[in-house]
Amino acid sequence: GRCCISDSVFLRGSFPVRYPRVVLAGTNSSVGKTTVALGIMLALKKRNLKVQPFKVGPDYIDPTYHTQATGRACRNLDSWLLSPDTILELFERQAIKSDVSIIEGVMGLYDGVSDRSEKGSTALLSKILRCPVILIVDAHSLSRSAGAIVLGYQKFDKEVRIVGVILNNIGSSTHYQWAKNSIEEKTGIPVLGFLPRDKNLHLPERHLGLIPTQEKELLQRSLCDRLAGLVDKNIDLDKVLKISQSARALPKFEKEIFVTKSPSDKVTIALTLDKAFSFYYQDNLDILRSLGAEIMEFSPLEDKRLPQGIDGLYLGGGF
Repeated sequence: GRCCISDSVFLRGSFPVRYPRVVLAGTNSSVGKTTVALGIMLALKKRNLKVQPFKVGPDYIDPTYHTQATGRACRNLDSWLLSPDTILELFERQAIKSDVSIIEGVMGLYDGVSDRSEKGSTALLSKILRCPVILIVDAHSLSRSAGAIVLGYQKFDKEVRIVGVILNNIGSSTHYQWAKNSIEEKTGIPVLGFLPRDKNLHLPERHLGLIPTQEKELLQRSLCDRLAGLVDKNIDLDKVLKISQSARALPKFEKEIFVTKSPSDKVTIALTLDKAFSFYYQDNLDILRSLGAEIMEFSPLEDKRLPQGIDGLYLGGGF
């Protein structure tokens, strides 16, 4: 219907394979990155698009929300842990199966492992993937000052392509217009829309961030429908999709991970998976399977004994 992705984006063969993708970054933590990202994922899925979610950095909890929203396992892209080649390999392996990739950033756009380095930051990840960035700004208690904030992020590192802004916690149409005018006049970056101030959109948090979806079905149908509806009404999704198509071709890279043929001798690994043990990177499980492992899930909370015939035990983190 309203989808604006052209067929040429997905041509294979002699044409370069382009992977529509966009990074959703925040000015800082707790600006609503996950809420905006989930809303966009849900709204795009309602357009019958295959949406592949990614999360920047070492996060186990936010990806569970992405996975529930899209029906596709979220993947982590961590420039502190992984080399650029590995990041590109893991990204391409999933992006090639989807119509658009939505990458949620970590902390503030330029925050990484130290004050002296961009390593681990959303900014560096956007450079590795040659990916356009949409900056999310919490506009609560500010209007004209929003222009000053975005101008600073625009000028801090000109190699980072900030091509759009989404405002969160907007109180009125006048509030939105004042903040939008300031940003666009001072930076030339278009404001793509907003989410209104709405306490019913709050996602429950705890000391490590959001509460994992394994503990409770937190993305209820009513919340999903409301969030997708607000995004569809107030954020220009066609422009978001157009921005995703503006990503440059991926750089050349060497594949390092999924290159080994499966051995003839198979092994069976028991994977602890329940409310207490749920912190895993999906790519690690894929690597094990690619090396010939059969993964057998079980719950230490519910099951009385280990599965029979296993060769190893994988105890993940959690609460």
